[in-house]
Amino acid sequence: MWPDASQYLEYKIGGGGKNFDQITVYATATRRVIYQLNEVPYFCGANIRPSPISKKLILTQCYKNRQSNKGIVAAFDLASGTAVFSEPDQPKRHKYRWLPDGRLLRVHDETGALAVTEIGRNASWHPLGHIAVPRGRRIFEIEVNPQGTMLVFALQGYSDYAAENLALDSDIWVSKIDGSSLERFTSMGWVFDPIWSPDGSYIAFSVDTGRYSAGSSGGAPYLWYAPASARNMSSILKGFAHPFATQLRRRYPSGNVSPLVGVQLLAWVQ
Repeated sequence: MWPDASQYLEYKIGGGGKNFDQITVYATATRRVIYQLNEVPYFCGANIRPSPISKKLILTQCYKNRQSNKGIVAAFDLASGTAVFSEPDQPKRHKYRWLPDGRLLRVHDETGALAVTEIGRNASWHPLGHIAVPRGRRIFEIEVNPQGTMLVFALQGYSDYAAENLALDSDIWVSKIDGSSLERFTSMGWVFDPIWSPDGSYIAFSVDTGRYSAGSSGGAPYLWYAPASARNMSSILKGFAHPFATQLRRRYPSGNVSPLVGVQLLAWVQ
């Protein structure tokens, strides 16, 4: 979904023909097709990011297969079907996000090194700062606030760090855009998927005691939000009031409301 909710993107595996996927952008209100790209290489869909300043630009990372340790990062012009920025052989350890002004942010999920670049053929990366990633964790998810001044990220723990076996040990942290002033947002161990509100004053997140657990009895994700100024939140439990966190709920036409359970929050739009 684009930030203003006017259009959204669907990625269809195998939809572009033999050995290719398909990208389609629709108008939200009418589902009119705005752009469609076929012959998209496999394994490009997991990290697509719409541009915050353009309705026709997207950022993506593509891999030859699921086991690839290097891939291509590229910004595509949906109108022309061409790449306006691309870099091959980028380590899988790198994560990329748009900045609100249209530049790109890169972070290494182990070292926490941050860098920025413009979009263009001859663009180069410039150091921005560093996130002090705690030992035994990696940056699993990272988001830039709409003002471009803060970062929120989930720091993931591992049962086997070298083998990348995930554990039910994830909390959310915040920092300034350069990685300084690192502080814990939650202190629980099973918190994932942070998303900023459009004005940057709140952070939504998922509390999921069943993620990465064996079997189907571990629990289900519940969606919450809290002021971005909250720190070290714990004991966020479904059915119980919390001094800072509020559970996201669905409102039905009848007026009834119920907690959002077992769903993923994909976007928080204006």
